[in-house]
Amino acid sequence: MKLLAKNEEVISFLSDKESLISGTIKKISIQIKSNILFIGLDITLMYSKKYKSIYLEFEAIKEYGFYYLADSSFSTIEIYKFFKNENLFYISFDPTNEELIMDKNDNDFILAEKVSLYQSSG
Repeated sequence: MKLLAKNEEVISFLSDKESLISGTIKKISIQIKSNILFIGLDITLMYSKKYKSIYLEFEAIKEYGFYYLADSSFSTIEIYKFFKNENLFYISFDPTNEELIMDKNDNDFILAEKVSLYQSSG
């Protein structure tokens, strides 16, 4: 995998150059490396001509929550919010609203100290 961006650069990259909208979450991996919790997301982008598959890796997780219901469209990214709040990165794939704040009613979220974006082979 090729590193494309780290931390704040990831937010800019996905806001300016590429979009997660209409992308598909293909895989969620949760693992501990050296006593640090990581969450990785394999995502296929719908509209990108340059990057068909990316891998978002969140490091030093503070909190996360994912909920699945068979009747929902869990893997399709219809809306999301992604921002840095003080020293932590926050992403929600099922936000209550589009305000760049952490909302206790947001679903499918990750709160982490670091984030990296990689080009994936898909």
